[in-house]
Amino acid sequence: MFCQKCGTQTNTDAPICSACDAASSAPAMPPQQPVQQPSYAPPPQQPEYQQPAYPPQQPTYPPQQPAYPPQQPAYPPSQPEYQQPAYQQPAYPPQQPAYPPQQAQYGQAPYYPAGQSVATKKPPILIILIVVAVVAAAAVGAYFLFFSGGGGFSSPDALIESYFKAAVEEDYEAIYDLFLPRMTEILSVQTVYGDLSKRDIVRQLDSESGRYGDKIERWEIDRDSHRVFDTSDLRDLNAYLNINISEYFRIDADVWYTSGSSTYIVFEIVQVDGKYYTVDIW
Repeated sequence: MFCQKCGTQTNTDAPICSACDAASSAPAMPPQQPVQQPSYAPPPQQPEYQQPAYPPQQPTYPPQQPAYPPQQPAYPPSQPEYQQPAYQQPAYPPQQPAYPPQQAQYGQAPYYPAGQSVATKKPPILIILIVVAVVAAAAVGAYFLFFSGGGGFSSPDALIESYFKAAVEEDYEAIYDLFLPRMTEILSVQTVYGDLSKRDIVRQLDSESGRYGDKIERWEIDRDSHRVFDTSDLRDLNAYLNINISEYFRIDADVWYTSGSSTYIVFEIVQVDGKYYTVDIW
């Protein structure tokens, strides 16, 4: 090494410089200590691994899926060929009745062989009552509509007065309403020419319909002409019309026209349920 003061090369181990007696800058080396070899000791035994009592924690993240889908086969797998199951004939045919049930004649209950019964189901009593009420209401309505008339008159005089007023005005509709509805109904269905109009029916029931429109000077009811028909006539009329007529009589009315002519007209009148109708005018 070199002296830091004079620059002379000196011995490395010399504590001072041989040229200038300056102290060497190299530190004195400490005495070497003998190196002790560590005594060999066997490695400590590792404790035996024990499985923890709790299950190991699963990773919180889902397992990674492959980036590409699994390859599907190029063609679908072949399906097994469908085979029609063989039909097995039952060991014995179902038993047929030895003979069909006898058809019941009109008015007789049907006959069934011994041991054979027919299940019947009774309708609820409420439905039966509703049906009976509807049928009764329809029957009453039909009676008043077709048999008792739509209106009628409170007295024979009111009926005759309405007739002369309608005859002067040639009001066939009003004269049609004077007749018993059951009578006009029978005439409308008995003709061979089809349905008749109200005008045609009035002309059949009123032989004086040819005088409709003539000016009437005055008319008057002949009270002495009132005559009640015999019981047999009333019975025959009831049978023909199929209704219950309580009275059947005739009344004449004298009429004078402005033309100077005069005549009398006969009204055959009936009473049904307190109302008066005519069944014939001649």
